[in-house]
Amino acid sequence: VIREVLAGHGAYEVKTIGDAFMVVSDSPVRLLRLAMELQRRLYALDWKTFVIDELYARKTDWDASICHQDYKRCWNGLRVRIGLHYGNGQVEYDPVQKGYDYYGTTVNTASRIESVCHGGQVAISKAFWCAVGGQFPFVNAVDLGKQELRGLTDGIELMQVLPVEVQGRRFPPLRQHD
Repeated sequence: VIREVLAGHGAYEVKTIGDAFMVVSDSPVRLLRLAMELQRRLYALDWKTFVIDELYARKTDWDASICHQDYKRCWNGLRVRIGLHYGNGQVEYDPVQKGYDYYGTTVNTASRIESVCHGGQVAISKAFWCAVGGQFPFVNAVDLGKQELRGLTDGIELMQVLPVEVQGRRFPPLRQHD
C-alpha cells in the first residue's frame, strides 16, 4: 500500500530504514497529499482481522467509555506515523544502492518529527505548513506549538494534520526522547 501511494504521488523512495520509509519530493503539496492519502487508505483497508485494533486498544489504554462505533470512526488496522519538514537537503549518488541518498539538517529534522509522533499521527513543521500555503483542503490542522527535538539546538514549531475523515483521532502528548 505504501509503495502504491508513493508511486501515485511521484515521490522518490530514498531508502527504508527498518520499517521506516525515507521519501522526498520536489513538491511539499504532493507530499502532504501523499501523507493524507496514506492515512485514508490504511484506515479504509479491510485488514480481515480485529487483532490489530485489539492490540492497539490494550497498548494505548483506549478510554473504555468510548463506544466501539466512535472508535471505528477514527481507527482501523495498522497505524503509521509520519513526519514532514521542508527545506533543501544534501544529496549524493550512492553507487552501492544505485540511487540518491539525502543528508543534512532538513532530513534529520523530518526524522525527529516522525520520531515524536504516535501511530496514526502526521506532524509537520511550521516551515512545511507555510510551504503548502498555510491551508489545505480536507485537512484538519492543529498547532502543537514549539517542541524540543533531539539533536536540534532550537525548538521547532509543529502542526498536526489529519484527513477530515479521521479528524476525531486523539493522541497523548508527543513522545519525548532523552
